[in-house]
Amino acid sequence: MDKFQQIQNLFETIHLLMKQMNFNDQAIQYFGEFVTASRAANLNRRTDKYLYLACFCLYQRAIFEDWMTLTFLNVCKLAINKAGRKEKERLFQNRKQHELKNNQIKEVAQDYQGLIKHLQEIAWANIPLVEKEKQFQKFLPLTQSEESSFDDLQQIMTEFQFLEEDNYYNYLAEESQSLQQRANPILKKLTFNPLNSNKKLMIAIQHFKDKNGAITKHAPTSFLSEEDKEALFDEKNKFQISLYKILLFQSTTDAIKRGSLNF
Repeated sequence: MDKFQQIQNLFETIHLLMKQMNFNDQAIQYFGEFVTASRAANLNRRTDKYLYLACFCLYQRAIFEDWMTLTFLNVCKLAINKAGRKEKERLFQNRKQHELKNNQIKEVAQDYQGLIKHLQEIAWANIPLVEKEKQFQKFLPLTQSEESSFDDLQQIMTEFQFLEEDNYYNYLAEESQSLQQRANPILKKLTFNPLNSNKKLMIAIQHFKDKNGAITKHAPTSFLSEEDKEALFDEKNKFQISLYKILLFQSTTDAIKRGSLNF
């Protein structure tokens, strides 16, 4: 990254002049490769050496940006895929437990259906009220221990809902910690063309650069889906910075691949 910064500093000095010369990519590549293959002494004797060196600077910057882009895409892909695998593994491991809880719920539901059927038969039976009361008391005990089936159903439903929870965002936030070490400095250096790039994403990336990666809850979120936006805040309504960053990285990689974020 230090070498790229040196080249970037030179680029910022000469790019306005080179832009006026209107060299195409093929010409810049030719001059850049010529300098790469030349000896310093031979190049120094040329009267147009500064033109060659300027093109070499542009060429090297393009090479470094390509390398950084590929690195950014690869490290983000690895982290995001790892989070996805964790969620799939969790769902697979919970599959048998999920089936068990589902069967338990069915059994409890069947027991209650049977109870309701018996109560209906008693309610409409042509028997004295005293006899009805006795039979109702038989099927509707008052002691807490005999009502435990209802508590069991509540416990099963709670466990069932826990198994149903989507932990993908949690796994993304976990992977974000290590990903930031490699992705943060690259995203700060990448330069995108604002004229033909996704405007909402460009605003978020520029905010990330302006804040030097120090994101707060006021960071732009218009580039995210509604589901992503909801996931940014935990159960205590705390903004999850790590999750925001990896969602920004994910959106950036997707946009580069789709061609909606260009250099």
